[in-house]
Amino acid sequence: MLFALLGASLAAAIFVVDTFSRFEIAIAVLYGIVILLSASLWRQRGLLAVAAGCAALTVLSFLIMHGIRMPGQPLLRCLVSLAGNGITTLLALRMQHAMDVLRAGERRYRRIFDSSGVAIWEEDYSGAAQILARLAREGVSDLEAHLLANPRIVTACMAATRTVDLNRAAVQMLQAPDKATLQTALEQTFLPETYAVQARLLSAFMSGAPGFEAATRVRTLRGEIRSVLIAATFPQGSQPDEHVFVSVLDVTERSRTEQALEQARAQLAHVNRVATMGELTASIAHEVNQPLAAVVTQGEAALRWLRRPRPDLEEVGTSLEAIVRQGRRAGEVVRRLRAMSRDVTPQRAVLDVNEVVNEAVLLLRRELSEHEVELALDLFPASLPVAADRIQLQQVLMNLMMNGAQAMEGRTTRALQVRSSRPGPDLVEIAVQDRGRGLDEDQMARLFTAFYTTREHGMGMGLSISRSIVESHGGRIRAERNADGPGATFAFTLPLAAP
Repeated sequence: MLFALLGASLAAAIFVVDTFSRFEIAIAVLYGIVILLSASLWRQRGLLAVAAGCAALTVLSFLIMHGIRMPGQPLLRCLVSLAGNGITTLLALRMQHAMDVLRAGERRYRRIFDSSGVAIWEEDYSGAAQILARLAREGVSDLEAHLLANPRIVTACMAATRTVDLNRAAVQMLQAPDKATLQTALEQTFLPETYAVQARLLSAFMSGAPGFEAATRVRTLRGEIRSVLIAATFPQGSQPDEHVFVSVLDVTERSRTEQALEQARAQLAHVNRVATMGELTASIAHEVNQPLAAVVTQGEAALRWLRRPRPDLEEVGTSLEAIVRQGRRAGEVVRRLRAMSRDVTPQRAVLDVNEVVNEAVLLLRRELSEHEVELALDLFPASLPVAADRIQLQQVLMNLMMNGAQAMEGRTTRALQVRSSRPGPDLVEIAVQDRGRGLDEDQMARLFTAFYTTREHGMGMGLSISRSIVESHGGRIRAERNADGPGATFAFTLPLAAP
């Protein structure tokens, strides 16, 4: 209302001066000010009405002063005023249209910003940029390392960073009562690992990178810990006081699901180990009975040497040493049995693949003998160190070897070969080759799928679990038909570890 009165008063003043003064200038051009004031008050029709009114006042003032004689100079000034005010009107209409487009864009941005399911922050990094620029002037070359070593600088940068705006998703994710509370308590949501991510984000911002992404955890204002993915978009080719948009995606439920899936896989692998152990009971009993029988034999021999009229202590000592060796052998078999049957967390260590192959062969020796399988080992002549869990690696090898033995049932030639090699500077490969029935295209495509089996009474879990174990160690497993005859070869690779 005030602007309307001001515009009307200004128009009246311009009319009076234009009509009754003796200035020989185009005073009516000043109506353009009235038109511009009206552009912020009325829409298109109102603006055109004001422009028409100003034109009418211009003509009326000319007629009052000069009548219809149409003198040259006054008429020219009148026409100039009308043309100037007309141009001003067109510019005002364009300005109104541009403002309409801008307001529509702002409304659209606000709807997207507020309704997004992803938490979004709009932050002003100009204060933090000044702190970091001062570090660069002081000679700090590796900004990220310097910030990671000095968390107090990260804290200072956070204090200097102004949160311009944040959306409802951010308030809900961090369990804040409202925006204002979260804006003042944002640092309370940080954990020690969050500071490290913030240090990397600040370093990326100052390096001119287009953006930054990282996974971390935060604490809500109610104390809950949440796993999040952070993505920041930095302005390119702009001043450091430009605003930065940071989006935060809550992946807590996904992380919990992945953990539950990993636990389920571990439990399934445990069940598979127990099932494998059950299949190997006869072999294990044989392995234990052998040293026990030797212990009994050596013990009886020692007793006979002691019962002689003149005990032969040297022979007794030899028998006792044999008893100790056989006892340790039996203990080792029992240890392997317990390790396979226990549901324990994988314990990774650097171990020699060839040693693991020999241990798996020892466990399967009787089982392979019962299947009348001729086993051949072709092991790499040097040590092949890998970072792996011994029991899990044995489980993979035993699964592949048992599959190969079972695939050759009913065949005349039952040759099983286990090879270890180093196909690349950073890779170790273990291959198990059988001379069984081989695999068709459909079987090749589905071999490692859970619950798929080529055996009548098979569970279809051995190869699926083997793949999970190998991939969890950073390796790959594959199957292929033999090029030099019947059968198939199952091979898996693992990263070579430093010895």
